Amino acid sequence: MNFKKLLDGEKQPLCFIESFDSVRYAELSERDLNKRRVQAEIELIYSLLLGRRIVVPEPHSFDSTGFLEIVTDALRVCPRKLDREWICYPFLLCPRQGYASYRRMISSFFESENFVLSALPGLNQDTSLRNRLAGMLENDSFTKIEREMASDGSLLHFFSQIQELDHYFSERYFENEGKLTARNLGSAMSDYVNNLANATNLPDQLMDQPEFRGLREGLLTLIDRGVDVTRRSNVRIEGRQYIDDDEIYSGVVEYVDSCYNAVIYKAVGAQTGILTTIESTTSTYVILAQNLSEESAELGERDQIRISITGDDLLLEKWIRSRESRWKEIWEIMQNDEWISSVRNFLGASEESKRLAYVAHTKNLQDLTQKSTHFSFEETEERGQEMRAICESEEIASFEHLFEPDEHLNDFDDESDDGYIDGSTPGTDL
Repeated sequence: MNFKKLLDGEKQPLCFIESFDSVRYAELSERDLNKRRVQAEIELIYSLLLGRRIVVPEPHSFDSTGFLEIVTDALRVCPRKLDREWICYPFLLCPRQGYASYRRMISSFFESENFVLSALPGLNQDTSLRNRLAGMLENDSFTKIEREMASDGSLLHFFSQIQELDHYFSERYFENEGKLTARNLGSAMSDYVNNLANATNLPDQLMDQPEFRGLREGLLTLIDRGVDVTRRSNVRIEGRQYIDDDEIYSGVVEYVDSCYNAVIYKAVGAQTGILTTIESTTSTYVILAQNLSEESAELGERDQIRISITGDDLLLEKWIRSRESRWKEIWEIMQNDEWISSVRNFLGASEESKRLAYVAHTKNLQDLTQKSTHFSFEETEERGQEMRAICESEEIASFEHLFEPDEHLNDFDDESDDGYIDGSTPGTDL
């Protein structure tokens, strides 16, 4: 094993983070939005500190307000003159086809009336403005956009973030060899969704659950009503009128969304991923939908993770506002010789010693974050490793990686309200 090449940008595992899904940031209260920002950011921090690089599918790169906000803040304080790929270029764009530029890619989505914008929902009914903006993007006219959209603060903010990412992705992706391209998985979305509709390729213990029957019946109701359930925007726009039960409807939406993300996860060639439900859910239907989607997509062995968002509104806001100072600290850790040596050992470990190397690396992270005011690592008794997000000396969120499956994760108790998000990290096999 050539350890010198383990962090050269080619040997690091690519990681897909479902929490950057664009629809998760649409039409939310400020509190719910903050909770999803925190969830996505701690998943991102955890992944990077384990030596992973983040593979970015097309919609995440421009239509996810969570991705736009968190990543532009992180890149703003990222050292750019270091000969270290894992710091200079931690995010790798993976479009579905060849584009002349990042701007041209976005322009093509703006021109497509079938693409429902989550970041700019106000444009979905304004075809004329979408086309005008598409033309300005294609011609690299950010100055013209700034001048013509001066009265619209949300549009100006959006395009300022796009301009920052345009510089980053152009430098990394469009001006370099070895570009990533997403695979065309054809009918995979239809296959995954229909696994539930047809009750195929699913374990008997799941099919015996009353929640399973309710979820399946909800999906079949939409199919019977002529809703194209392979298009998740249709499930949202048309589906609600046909399902009376709020929880079942939320579960059907989660199932379709999760199947969509499973397709993306496979298409972008990620070697690992963090697939989680939405923050603070205790809905048995939503949690079951996440598990069923992974079974339908045959994602294989999955390590369990649990996330808890515990901070109050004020602490969540303060933690979010301290993002740039937090990321300066993260980039400093990733330049530390001890971190580099530790993560190389972890990435280079054999399958037999992978888990021990993981434990050793997280203990190293525990030492490196002892003085941090933003997050900490620690070993938990029986369950595994935990990363905590901290604000003003108070824990506001935790990310727990379970070494062994939690026997209670699939017990659906309607009265349970532990505030946890259940999820998995497919393919890590730790």
